[in-house]
Amino acid sequence: MEQVIIIGAGQAGLSTAYYLKRHGIDPLILDANASFGGSWVQAWDSLKLFSPKEYSSLSGYGMPTTIDEYPNRQEVIDYFGKYEQRYQFRIHRPVKVLDVKKLDGVYQIKTDKGDFGAQSLVSATGNFSGKVMPNFEGIEKFNGIQVHSSEYKNNTLFKGLNVAIIGSGNSGSQVLAEVSKVAKTHWFTNKPLQYLDDDLDGRYLFELSTKRYYAGLNNEVIGETDEFSKIVMTDSVKEARNRGVLKREENIQEFTKNSLITKNKNIPLDAIIWCTGFETKLDHLNGLNLKQDVKTLSDGPHSTDHTNLWYVGYGEWSGYASATIVGVQKHAKQTAKQITEYLHS
Repeated sequence: MEQVIIIGAGQAGLSTAYYLKRHGIDPLILDANASFGGSWVQAWDSLKLFSPKEYSSLSGYGMPTTIDEYPNRQEVIDYFGKYEQRYQFRIHRPVKVLDVKKLDGVYQIKTDKGDFGAQSLVSATGNFSGKVMPNFEGIEKFNGIQVHSSEYKNNTLFKGLNVAIIGSGNSGSQVLAEVSKVAKTHWFTNKPLQYLDDDLDGRYLFELSTKRYYAGLNNEVIGETDEFSKIVMTDSVKEARNRGVLKREENIQEFTKNSLITKNKNIPLDAIIWCTGFETKLDHLNGLNLKQDVKTLSDGPHSTDHTNLWYVGYGEWSGYASATIVGVQKHAKQTAKQITEYLHS
């Protein structure tokens, strides 16, 4: 029987484990990945953060100096590995949680590597397991390549092809920038394209969101902003702009087996890359019969249904800015404090 089990060894799980150890609690972490790195293991090869290492560090141990100002995928993965070693977390991997039930206040956790029991449970699996792929008319007829941004690795597969990039966010712009170097690309978004100023990056967005957060706590009225929906001008996106490929096509009407149709065009198509985001997926907790609306599942990270269950790192519904490396720290700290109080009550 464990005092605490954390499901997931990404930034949220590691941060929570760090703060629990500061309270004298040594949690067991169950991680579905075969190695360290969290969701960055699945990220595409050239992905970088768009904030410097000072905004990309976990609590207690800063990220080492990086080659460029913005840490790349491998640097983040390596940093997570060093963090695990530094604090000697107990991590079992790869372990896939199949279901969780609760009996007499204790969690019974069924996995593909056996069963575990825990007095307290932290779900920290992140938002990157539930990929979103919109259902356009005729998409079932399309017989070309289809990948979600979570499956995209590099542009090699798409060399010489006609490729649709679908999605208006940072992933869409960055994947487009890379694929357009080797393929004929067509960019489809659900809204007009908007970009941050060239000299702004993730630091600006984090500081802006922090300002809005504290304004809300103090009941201050602050105007609405669309800054968070704008595309960050990374070096690769700036380079794509210089090549003239950051162009939004007409809205999609339907697909055929080898083309995409808009109001005025029939575009030959070999492949689709869906940069359409993610949704929270909590299938591993089905045995707890959770509410369907995730926004009602918790008050901050603490479950509203179970006194010994916490959700860390799932975004706004589980805590302000909790889906970011920096933002999740205060929620991990809060969670560790609440767990300690629960175990000692």
